[in-house]
Amino acid sequence: MKNEEVTREMEELLRKKEGLESNINRLKVPEGIEKELREKFQLKKPGEEFVVIVDEKSLEMDVPSAGQGGSLLEKTWNFIKSLW
Repeated sequence: MKNEEVTREMEELLRKKEGLESNINRLKVPEGIEKELREKFQLKKPGEEFVVIVDEKSLEMDVPSAGQGGSLLEKTWNFIKSLW
């Protein structure tokens, strides 16, 4: 029983290791680095443009401002609750 658990855990760790090695190898080439940066940080090359699609619901949300009543924490929490 214990031997089976150890074997399963070892197989899972080996799969994770293979995935990490794959990611490392992908990041060793300029194309892989560029793809990762574009995905994580939404970077663009000079001359490229972004298209931003805004949901109509997000336009209707009222973002709390400092002049309204309540603490900043309370306003922030209310804003976060309004997203759901």
